[in-house]
Amino acid sequence: MNSYLVLLAVCVAVAVADECGCANGWAPVCATDGSTYETDCDLHCSGKFKACNGVCPCHPEPNVSPCGCDNRYEPVCTAKGDTYQNKCQADCSGELVVYPHACPASIKQNSK
Repeated sequence: MNSYLVLLAVCVAVAVADECGCANGWAPVCATDGSTYETDCDLHCSGKFKACNGVCPCHPEPNVSPCGCDNRYEPVCTAKGDTYQNKCQADCSGELVVYPHACPASIKQNSK
C-alpha cells in the first residue's frame, strides 16, 4: 500500500511539473501556508507565495543587522522583489518596502 502511495505521489508531481513546464529537481521552497514545494516553479504554478528557501518551517536567519534590527518574522517585500525578514532589516539595507508580506514569486520573476 505504501509503495502505491509513493508511486501515486511521484506521478502527480510529474504531471503537475509537466503541466507548468517545471523541470524535475529538488530545490525546496516553503510557501507562506507552510507547504513545502520541490522548486520555485512548482510553488509559482500552485499560485502560492514563497516564505523562504528550503523545507518548511522557515527558520530566521541570525541577526546580522548593523542597525540593531531583531529577528522577528514579519516579512516584507521590497521594490526589487526581495523578501526581508522584517521592515527594519529592509530599511537597514536601504530597500523600499512595497508590500507588507513575503513577495509573491511572480514579482521576483517580473523584476528581472
